[in-house]
Amino acid sequence: MSASNTASTGSSLISLENPEPAPKYSIPMWGSDEVEDVERYEPGGLHPVKVGEFFQERFEVHHKLGNGGFAVVWLCRDHREGRWCALKIIESDHSSEKGGELQILRFFSDKGIDRQEAAAHHVMLPEEHFWIDGPNGRHLALVSPLLGPSLSYWLNEGKRTFDAMNTFCRQMTKSLQFLHGLGVGHGDFRPANILLKIRNIDDMSEDDIVEIFSGPQALRVSLNSGEESSPHAPEYLVKPMWWGRAMEEGLVLDEIAIVDFGEAFVEGQTKRFPGIPRDYAAPEIIYNQPRSLESDLWSLGASIMDVYGGSFFSQQVLPATKTLEKYFGPLPVEYRGDFEEQHRAYLTSQREYEDLEERNLLKQGLSEYVDQEPKTEPSAWFLTEAQRTDPFRPVSYSSAAEFAETDQEVVEKEYPHRFSIPLSYMNTSFFKESDPRYNANGRWYLEREEILLLTDLALKIFRYNPQERLKPAQILKHPWLKEEGTDEVEDEDDGSSMGLGVLQMVMDLLWPSSWRYHLHHCLV
Repeated sequence: MSASNTASTGSSLISLENPEPAPKYSIPMWGSDEVEDVERYEPGGLHPVKVGEFFQERFEVHHKLGNGGFAVVWLCRDHREGRWCALKIIESDHSSEKGGELQILRFFSDKGIDRQEAAAHHVMLPEEHFWIDGPNGRHLALVSPLLGPSLSYWLNEGKRTFDAMNTFCRQMTKSLQFLHGLGVGHGDFRPANILLKIRNIDDMSEDDIVEIFSGPQALRVSLNSGEESSPHAPEYLVKPMWWGRAMEEGLVLDEIAIVDFGEAFVEGQTKRFPGIPRDYAAPEIIYNQPRSLESDLWSLGASIMDVYGGSFFSQQVLPATKTLEKYFGPLPVEYRGDFEEQHRAYLTSQREYEDLEERNLLKQGLSEYVDQEPKTEPSAWFLTEAQRTDPFRPVSYSSAAEFAETDQEVVEKEYPHRFSIPLSYMNTSFFKESDPRYNANGRWYLEREEILLLTDLALKIFRYNPQERLKPAQILKHPWLKEEGTDEVEDEDDGSSMGLGVLQMVMDLLWPSSWRYHLHHCLV
């Protein structure tokens, strides 16, 4: 029997042909939000790993770096090369010779572009790969240089400075400029797939690693059946490494690397339903239209806004669509039908969930609290015909420029130098005290011109028509992100009929409603 059909675990051989369904598991509630879903350890799913385990008689597992949609990434010691590295083990059902990761590796190789050149453009490619046969199937394993925390982690835990934020956004844009110049789309461009580089720590011992990053913390996996163990799941799940001290001691650099090419594609390849979350996905992806390189540009825009204030697109069907139509006008006709189908399916699923709750209540003898009358069938939310066809028109100002010229005397009297923006969702400690925008009273500052520039950038990236979105080279020349010595972007149609809507979006993103209400009355 070939290696692809059998797997060795301990002293037993487990057949991968018609495997038995995996049992159900449970783990402690505390810390459960920091680890992968234990139910994904099943045939076709994740590969069970133990700290201290060796792969290829070379890579020793020491800690967990993180987990994503279809993989877990481990900190390993490469005993042959004498260095620390990252080992990404992908779910069996998503491991393929034709998958995005290996396809892009071959593409770069065919183009004669090595990993050093890619890294210079903030793109990190795996150095080598191998295959693991286990109880849940055959898994692709990718070996990469060790990188630091994700940009998402840094945004939540790091010491923010605007210089670093601007630097990261420029580097994100440069990485897409490089990839798109080669005709490669990333397909899942977002802060979770953007890692910060670190200083070389290859000379650190295992004890040093434990001191800096803390030792692995484990959550014991139990079988609901009461059995002692299952070959499909590990004995415990490991919480990811803590990067706080490493950031404090300067081991984490202000330089990013784009990773995770599982959804990557070459220009001209179309795919519906890619794996990118809805809050970073372009409208054409959300509403089941073919993706393109320009789909990455929308994701870049969402990531840039994420850096400066937080996500403003939702993962839910109706809120996401209402946000789009509120700020960017009615959905194009080709998106409308798919939205209505999605929303109807969502309402139906909610109805089924409510029915399940009712059945549970009835079982508990609480029938007196349950409405026994049959419910009407769910109906989707529809726009009126006028809303579908009329151009989007703001209620008040017609553009960001008009806002900038309105009631300047009132604004300058109340705010003579800059807008003062309270930190709503983040803590003031996220900003370094040395940053000129830091204020001990819980406020950070944006100049009036900066608010308008960020709004202008959003207007030029978030376009329904992919071909109208600002290209990476143009984004790099935009006054909001441009470096010293570069020209400003050419003047283009700024979508002025939607100017106030996007300006309001930026306000919504950065300012709590109570303070924004006060500002609004100063302006009108």
